[in-house]
Amino acid sequence: MIKYLRHNDKIEDCLTTDEYGNRIHKCSGEYVIVIEESKEEPVYKPMSLTMVEGEWKPMQMEFDFG
Repeated sequence: MIKYLRHNDKIEDCLTTDEYGNRIHKCSGEYVIVIEESKEEPVYKPMSLTMVEGEWKPMQMEFDFG
């Protein structure tokens, strides 16, 4: 999952990075996105993407219920 944390002086104490440079919360193992103190926490809306001619494009997910 993704966790949003507001930027402050002590934030680096609870974060580490993986081999790709992503910030990870040390206790929970969740990916972390650091946001400004004054901004509202964004609503995470997952979407599927597909590669089209070297560019990632949103793609509607199709389910076969038949």
